[in-house]
Amino acid sequence: MKWPDIHHVLILQPENPDADSVASALTLEEILGDARITTTIYSYVNTPSYLGYIKGHDRITEEFPNKFDATIIVDTVTASLLEHTLTGNRLSAIQQKPVLILDHHPTTNDLPLPHAEYYTGGEGAVSTGQVVYKLALEQGWSINQTAATHIVESMLADTLGLTTEPVDAQAFRDVASLLE
Repeated sequence: MKWPDIHHVLILQPENPDADSVASALTLEEILGDARITTTIYSYVNTPSYLGYIKGHDRITEEFPNKFDATIIVDTVTASLLEHTLTGNRLSAIQQKPVLILDHHPTTNDLPLPHAEYYTGGEGAVSTGQVVYKLALEQGWSINQTAATHIVESMLADTLGLTTEPVDAQAFRDVASLLE
């Protein structure tokens, strides 16, 4: 992923936010912020109160920015999960700029964004947070302690504490590495 002249990134999450989408968005905010890129995390709906334990959730806004250079969508490739977000002026603005979709779900991309890049991190990712982690390692991006915490939060949430079937040894290695 090479995007020249990117100064402000819009980060979108599904209209049914969960711990993986919230923590993944906040991870990107940390990583991109350390690279001196401004971010706006947008959600069409309020973050559910049960996700209040995720530090930074209050920075997610329902105000769509007027100006941004690129969009990153986390934790969905399903149009029905962004049906209100990707309409009208918002859709038009997003379609005119680079879009990167980060997701671990094995679902066909039906978003109305034919030019979007889609990155899954390869097989075996148990959460979108782990996908962000793989991308950060590939790109040589710095992962600060707050970003590492958010990645672990996303992995633990989407796997019920690393207990679900898709969890493999790599998931445990990634969590251990991030905790160190």
